[in-house]
Amino acid sequence: MSRKGTKRKVDPVVEKCDGLTMAIRDLAGLPKDVTTMLLEMIPHCLGQPKDKRHRFQENSIRALDNVLLSIEGNFTKTIGEARAKVEEIRERAASFKTAVAEEEQKLQDDSNRLSEETKMLAKATLELRAARKALQDAKESEKIGGEEMDVATQTKHKVQGIINDLIEPLKSGSVPAPDVDKRCKTLLATLKDLDLDESMLIVLAASLGKSPDARGEFDHLAIGQLDKFIASYIAAQDMILLSDEAGRKERAATVQAAQEALDAALEAQRIRATAFEMSWKAKEDDVRNLEVARKSLKEVASQSTSCGQVLYKVEAESDVFQEYGRKAFGELKEWSTPAPEDPEKLPDATGVVDAVAKIELSVTPVAITA
Repeated sequence: MSRKGTKRKVDPVVEKCDGLTMAIRDLAGLPKDVTTMLLEMIPHCLGQPKDKRHRFQENSIRALDNVLLSIEGNFTKTIGEARAKVEEIRERAASFKTAVAEEEQKLQDDSNRLSEETKMLAKATLELRAARKALQDAKESEKIGGEEMDVATQTKHKVQGIINDLIEPLKSGSVPAPDVDKRCKTLLATLKDLDLDESMLIVLAASLGKSPDARGEFDHLAIGQLDKFIASYIAAQDMILLSDEAGRKERAATVQAAQEALDAALEAQRIRATAFEMSWKAKEDDVRNLEVARKSLKEVASQSTSCGQVLYKVEAESDVFQEYGRKAFGELKEWSTPAPEDPEKLPDATGVVDAVAKIELSVTPVAITA
């Protein structure tokens, strides 16, 4: 026994056997009874120097080698699958990154387009308002022009009635004597409304109140001036009616042109409104698609991290197996230095013969694939 306070020296052969035992126990995946026999065989076979092993121990070592080859094959397969999964996830991540970039560019393009369509719609709306105002003004002008024609026509008819009902009867003396004064007053009131000179009204009151035979030269002169005034007044109304005929056609044409311009502005606004709505919908679709693409990229990034961790774990386990399983087995298989004498000697080879036969039936060599 070692003295108190000192560490007991660990036999390297035992230590390597223990490492190999743990590797096979944790990784072989064999039936429990087979695993138990394998673990019991390790110190009996590999715990003996190479030059002291008998045939049954060599057979057992070959069986252990097959188990290790099977473990290595499993690691190779698992690592290959994990790497393929990582590569697949990376490719998917790359495609999602491209999709995100494309959706971002599409969103930018459609946003710019929406901005332009907004400006164009605003412009079309202003043009529509201007067209409506122009049509309203044209119709108002046409209405005013028509009213002027109506006034001129009514004025002409009114003056013609004055001539027929008042002036001519008074000039000819056909008005009964009792009614002359009344007719004169009515005529003078009417002429005053036509802006006839005040002095002329006074003269005409005296001249038209006389019978035709009693009128002198001055009276005929005054009546002649009245005829000229009435004739010029009627001529002025005729001129208004004649000149306004061309104006009426021009105003009608202006109204027609303004109506056509309004129709065109309405159609232009409808087109711009439709384009604006489509641009708005395209942008909204882009926002949703970009959100989906970014979510997918985030999910695949998470999967990539998870798969990378799985690959790292299995590669680390493979490295540990190589270091403490395969490497230990290789060193134990080839060592020929006699084991140092120790009170705690390794077990003998009792029971190895029966175990080998059973293990060779349970373990099939697995080729190592790249």
